[in-house]
Amino acid sequence: MNREDGRCSFCGQSLDPSSSTCPSCRRDIFQPQIDELVSYKIHPRPLSIALTPRNLAIGGAALLLIVAIPLIAVLNLSRSGSNRPVGKTIVTHNQSPPSVSTSNTVLCQADWSHGMNGWTGSSQWKVLNGKLLSDGMNIGPGISVAPTGSDVITSPCQPSTPNYAVETKMQILDSPNRCYLAIRGRVEPAGAGYGGYFVGFDSYFGDAAIIPFSPSEGFTPSKSRIYNPGLNEHTYRVEFKDNQITLKIDNHVMLQAIDNKFLSTGEVGLENGGCQISVSSFQVAAL
Repeated sequence: MNREDGRCSFCGQSLDPSSSTCPSCRRDIFQPQIDELVSYKIHPRPLSIALTPRNLAIGGAALLLIVAIPLIAVLNLSRSGSNRPVGKTIVTHNQSPPSVSTSNTVLCQADWSHGMNGWTGSSQWKVLNGKLLSDGMNIGPGISVAPTGSDVITSPCQPSTPNYAVETKMQILDSPNRCYLAIRGRVEPAGAGYGGYFVGFDSYFGDAAIIPFSPSEGFTPSKSRIYNPGLNEHTYRVEFKDNQITLKIDNHVMLQAIDNKFLSTGEVGLENGGCQISVSSFQVAAL
């Protein structure tokens, strides 16, 4: 039913010709027509991609990129790891370089726990409580000639090679003024000219000194340097290497000299005068 037969298509009651709504059900008498139109509403079609050769090529390339990018990243990571040096030490400015050992083969060392134990010298040298002592009273005859040996003590340890180091710990017990204490090395035995090297402290020759001596030339310093040992114990180390002589005090290089006068092994020992000293250790090592 519709408006043309004068009745409502929804409730069947009579319609008012001048009104667009039914007086009984109050519905719009034109609503069926609108609903009919809505039922034929055009809905949008879902998007679709045509399987053309061009689209297939583009899709294939995109798929290859998706697979290839992670694979390349993994390969680069693996290759960088395999090229890294193994065991390489990287030293930065805040790190200290690895320390180098300066130890040498010890040929012999003094043992004063039971007396002189082979050391030979004048009466100024004594042993007490495992230490070697000197009263410094037998001063040499002067700075112009080599000493006669009254201020010297000779070690029973004699190296078999001319390249060696002598290291000792010595301490002045009274005053360093007008005083000397030194290591003697490459000393010719008595009767063979009595020459060699005096290396240590000597207040007469600029304090720290390297001094070759012989009966004909006396004491003639090769190198000297101002140094005051005071009354503390110090470690004196003298290295004889070919024609180079090095004096180290407390592990610091004080002097170095080149001298060709005495190149044979010789004897080693100590020398002291003008002050009293205590010696707590003495050793000879090969270089």
